[in-house]
This record gives sequence, structure tokens and C-alpha cells, in this order.
Amino acid sequence: MKKNNSRFFIGVSSIALLSVLLIQINWMREMAEMKENLFNEKAAILLARTTEAVAGDSL
Repeated sequence: MKKNNSRFFIGVSSIALLSVLLIQINWMREMAEMKENLFNEKAAILLARTTEAVAGDSL
């Protein structure tokens, strides 16, 4: 009976650890996507400002 309890707890613990790992991987993926979006927004703003500055110098 003790062997069955040990296997049960090992199984439950393994599932819990796997769940935590998957949650962390998902969180890291979302954070990377958010940082990429933020970078793209900043790059677009910088490009627009640079374009305006160059256009203003031409006149």
C-alpha cells in the first residue's frame, strides 16, 4: 500500500511541475511578444520623426 501512495504522489508532483513549467514557458513567450511589439512601435515612431525631420530640412 505504501508503494501505491508513493507512486501516486510522484505522479501528482510530476504533473504539477510540468504544469508550472508550461505556464512559465507560455509567460516567457507572451513577454517576448510584448517586448517585440513595443520595440516595433518605438521604431515606427522614430522612423516617422526622422522622416519629418528630413522632409523639414529639404524645404
